[in-house]
Amino acid sequence: MALPFGYRSSHAINRFIREYNADPQLFIWKAAPAYILKSDDCLRGIILDHQIHATHTSGLPHPLNPPAHNGVAQLERSCAETEWCRQFQTREGRGFPCQELRWATPTKGRSHGGAQISMIKELHFDVAEFDARLAAVKNEMSKRGIDILLLSEPPNQNYLTGYNAYSYYTPQMVVVAVDRKEPIWIGRLIDHVSATMTTYLTEESIRGYPDTYVQSTILSAYDFMAGIVKEVGGEKARIGVEMGGYYYSARAHADLTRALPFAEFVDADLLVGWIRLVKSHSEISIMRQAGQLADAAMQRVIDTVEAGVRECDIAAAIYHQQVSGTPDFGGDYPCCPPDLCIGDRSIAPHAAWTDEPVQDSTIVNLELSGCRHRYQVNLARTIAVGKPSTAFHDLSEIAVEALNIGLESIRPGRRCSEVYSAFSLALARHRIEKNSRIGYPTGIGFPPASGERTASIRKGDETVLQPGMVFHLMPGLWLDDVGITITQSFAVTDRGFEALTMTPRRLFVK
Repeated sequence: MALPFGYRSSHAINRFIREYNADPQLFIWKAAPAYILKSDDCLRGIILDHQIHATHTSGLPHPLNPPAHNGVAQLERSCAETEWCRQFQTREGRGFPCQELRWATPTKGRSHGGAQISMIKELHFDVAEFDARLAAVKNEMSKRGIDILLLSEPPNQNYLTGYNAYSYYTPQMVVVAVDRKEPIWIGRLIDHVSATMTTYLTEESIRGYPDTYVQSTILSAYDFMAGIVKEVGGEKARIGVEMGGYYYSARAHADLTRALPFAEFVDADLLVGWIRLVKSHSEISIMRQAGQLADAAMQRVIDTVEAGVRECDIAAAIYHQQVSGTPDFGGDYPCCPPDLCIGDRSIAPHAAWTDEPVQDSTIVNLELSGCRHRYQVNLARTIAVGKPSTAFHDLSEIAVEALNIGLESIRPGRRCSEVYSAFSLALARHRIEKNSRIGYPTGIGFPPASGERTASIRKGDETVLQPGMVFHLMPGLWLDDVGITITQSFAVTDRGFEALTMTPRRLFVK
């Protein structure tokens, strides 16, 4: 019977044997995680910190003395039929990086003992959905005459492959070639495991560069990437790159154009972004969960805020709730920190918290988010500590009235600018004007920002709303001496909108 958890240490394996009465002929040597050896889909041994965890099977001697520094070679000599499920060089030899292991009964019909072991895949969508996304991207590439697309933005990499790891601080790319079935993920070699675990890609589509390229002043990982571009016929191709992306640096562009001098580089920024703008039913389902995480975090703050509580402790409560989530599911790390704007800083939209205590009779403006499988839903509310003034209470009602009128104007076929106009007219009746945008799309998010860089709900944006688009309607009012933030994330539906958070749209008073 498969077990839904992984084992990363000898302690965990020993615990498994003790609690689940696994193969009593499994011999364990104390060690730390490193490599796994498989043969015929059965666990034959685990190479851990130059020592061996060996199973007693028909292909492996019993017992096996652990050699000091040549575990892989010893196991390979001891088991002639060994097949390595991953091939690459390590200091000790060829190995399979140990990450998540799932223990299961041997394959039916096997004559040997032992247990199956496999990587746990972390895909949140069917391969058919990834295929549809890729087809849409290739179709747009063909319209623009782009042969190869280099995606440097982590959200776009995730969208097309499922890749998710905290590895984007080093050069990382997904290569899409019009005439190649799968994209190619290129990243740091040690992150090869995460690519195997979190993407649907076959092994030949997962490429890792050696650590000699990491933060080197001599070598460039983009030279390595250029070699793979040449491999798929890109030496003289028309290549699209994300010129406006957060993760495509001037150095990246200089190194790629130097390494591919006969290729034509064109700006394909937001090519994938506009496709991502309309979410599938599966994506909306995950974003509903992200909305629940945002609601839970906001409720935690409402319960926590009071005079005397330090601002940093409020921030800590937010982070704890964002990640611990609900009893049914947890959350991911958010794309950006909460905007916790308190007291004099309540007129600033993106202020940072301090370690000062909250004062009596003060305003707390807070924008936070829930993040589920990298899909992010934002939520902002204002909390008054102590009874607010009549003028501030009246302002909160104006803000909510305008927000609700903006929401009621949402329907397929309307333009973003029309939603902005409906909101602005509601404010104008109270002689208030807001010139900045009042909404932006969200979806897959990685630092540094949660918003997608495509449509905006503002004057002049002629983007037509379609079912499946998700926006954060964020009509915060930051006036000369006062600020208030009451917002709503929503998905466009066939008839209007679906609220993705359920926290009441009102001023909260503590």
